[in-house]
Amino acid sequence: MPTGPFRAYGRAHEHPAARAPHRCPAVPRSGLAHHAIGTGELVFFVVAAAAPLTVTAGAAPVAIGMAGPAAPLGYLLSGVLLIVFARGSPR
Repeated sequence: MPTGPFRAYGRAHEHPAARAPHRCPAVPRSGLAHHAIGTGELVFFVVAAAAPLTVTAGAAPVAIGMAGPAAPLGYLLSGVLLIVFARGSPR
């Protein structure tokens, strides 16, 4: 006959709770949800969003140097064109 703390349950290495399915809500699930965004996708999204801002900020000194006070008008025209193309075709 086995000896130890669980000898009353038949086998020394098996506890009755070990036979039941594990349904403990205190244990958090590990990993991401099925359709969650991962690290690679997040990095790609941030770099893709920051690239146009970097070009705009980097080209500002050159634009101001070449166009002088008319440089903000170029940025305004570019913004209007982006809005027109972002909206898409009218339906």
